[in-house]
Amino acid sequence: MTDLTWFAQLTTTATDLDATISQMLATLQREQSTVRRLQANLKVLLAQAEKVADEQATNEIAQEMIERLTATGQRQQYTLAQGLNLVISQTGVWRQLRLSREHALPSSLEIKICRNAFGVPAHVEPRWAAALGERRAVALVWLVDPASAA
Repeated sequence: MTDLTWFAQLTTTATDLDATISQMLATLQREQSTVRRLQANLKVLLAQAEKVADEQATNEIAQEMIERLTATGQRQQYTLAQGLNLVISQTGVWRQLRLSREHALPSSLEIKICRNAFGVPAHVEPRWAAALGERRAVALVWLVDPASAA
């Protein structure tokens, strides 16, 4: 084999190796993109699962607070793990749910979950309470259905 033939074969082999490496890199980039998409999807699913768990826990807490409010007539208070403070009280036929947190208002999602959990009628608009020291609050006040209050 002459030096020229050997060099030509070496060049062809190097070109083939370069093409193979390029294909492998392209495949790796596609797989990395797929992994990133899967990670993003997993984050969304975990957030949804967490929301469902939070909603179920809030429903249970709300039910217990309403039962105690109905039995004792005394305002009930509970602070969730995320720092959201729940206070429910009733004066005559008026019921109030106050949601508050240190340094920040409750999120719209938290308000929605609590509205559902405590049975706040859809027509009741939140009242954004003034800052209470470092605590930021929203209040929902509604007329209690006498049949459900008993």
